Amino acid sequence: MTILVFGIGFAAVCLLSLFWPVVGVFAYVANYVIAPDRQWWGEPYAQFGVRFSWTLALCIALGTIARWTRLRSYAPGKLLHSQEILVWAFAAVIVLSRLWGEPIDMTARSLAGRSETPMEKIPKVAVFIFLMTHVLVRYRAVRWMPWVLVLVGGLYLGLDAYTAGESRYVKGRLDGLGGADFRESSAVGAHLAAMSALAGVLYLKSRTWWAKALCVVAGGFSINAI
Repeated sequence: MTILVFGIGFAAVCLLSLFWPVVGVFAYVANYVIAPDRQWWGEPYAQFGVRFSWTLALCIALGTIARWTRLRSYAPGKLLHSQEILVWAFAAVIVLSRLWGEPIDMTARSLAGRSETPMEKIPKVAVFIFLMTHVLVRYRAVRWMPWVLVLVGGLYLGLDAYTAGESRYVKGRLDGLGGADFRESSAVGAHLAAMSALAGVLYLKSRTWWAKALCVVAGGFSINAI
């Protein structure tokens, strides 16, 4: 049942992203943090060749193109900010470094079972940054991003750690938690520390009791996971 609900939810998010690309941005961040292809409820789709991040990025791009005029009306001015130019310049240096740099040693692979070279990863980061900065153009959308991070990157991962069985521990340390970029215990600990601090910030900024309670729960599970 969980597998079916996730599949329907993912398809719905992709469809909504074509009309409201901001939904896709939030989903992409959640996908990065959780890594559905590494979860039991997402593995069946991954085995059939579904690429979650690629599909979401495509839907965000199509939605951004379709809503480009409206999005630009909220953020008039230059197409590229000076900081974005620096990001693309950095990505270009990474790609061109393959021409004059040393071959990358891929013998030490990640805990996720796969490794990406900087040339494969950094351009994708640059593309997502461009899409995100041109989609999150209203304060209301920007304000929701910290909540997505706290609820997905803090509360969900904290609950996952709380319910983790002994088989997931390696020499007393919990590995395999979260996305592929921070599945090692020290890296996920640093991520959860940041989510705990962000939960504290949202607690101080929230004006309703239920929002404050949610921050306390998310922060508590994050700290417990650490």
